[in-house]
Amino acid sequence: MMGMMMDIGIEIVELSDDTIHIKVPKCTLGIEGTSKELCEAMMATDTKLLNTLLGQEVETKILKSVAAGDKECEVIFSKK
Repeated sequence: MMGMMMDIGIEIVELSDDTIHIKVPKCTLGIEGTSKELCEAMMATDTKLLNTLLGQEVETKILKSVAAGDKECEVIFSKK
């Protein structure tokens, strides 16, 4: 998994028991230049997956999105 993360250039800004804050230089969903709303809808799948894996609710905050025209994606996943 770490190898995959390094290949796509994920930068871990913060990592704790409750939060992971990441930056990614390209859209891993392949929706560059579309919209933040589409990004949020597609990221809902990742949120649901984390909810299931962790057995509790996770909140996703999309601070920046390549889909919306930002230079990088910046996302925070945190336990509720």
